[in-house]
Amino acid sequence: MISPIHYALLSLVCAGVNDVVFKRYSSQDRSRGMYVFGIGLVWTVLQLTLLGISGDPLNLTPVSLTYGLVAGLLLTISNFNHIAIVDSIQLKLIKSCQHLWPHMGQNQPLAVQPTSLLQQRKIIEV
Repeated sequence: MISPIHYALLSLVCAGVNDVVFKRYSSQDRSRGMYVFGIGLVWTVLQLTLLGISGDPLNLTPVSLTYGLVAGLLLTISNFNHIAIVDSIQLKLIKSCQHLWPHMGQNQPLAVQPTSLLQQRKIIEV
């Protein structure tokens, strides 16, 4: 059995990869709605596939529909807010790195400068 810690770490890794993917997607003028639509489309295909594999019937009760619609609405609002935050993450990421490594910007050399590594990989721009 897999530990809940492993699921939490996998969730963090996937969230981080998702942030990098969106940052690259948003580096050009593209529709955010299409990005969210793509996420929803993948989610729908995966759920229908799992439903077909499991053989369980689709049980749409008023209670499950209500909870599902409310959760979907809240997740959509959350995703659009998250996208807005990721768009402005450059400054926040640099400030976080400077907070973690307070000697950055001084004449003390580091073996690897975190911000320069992120700049080389075109994750952030300064």
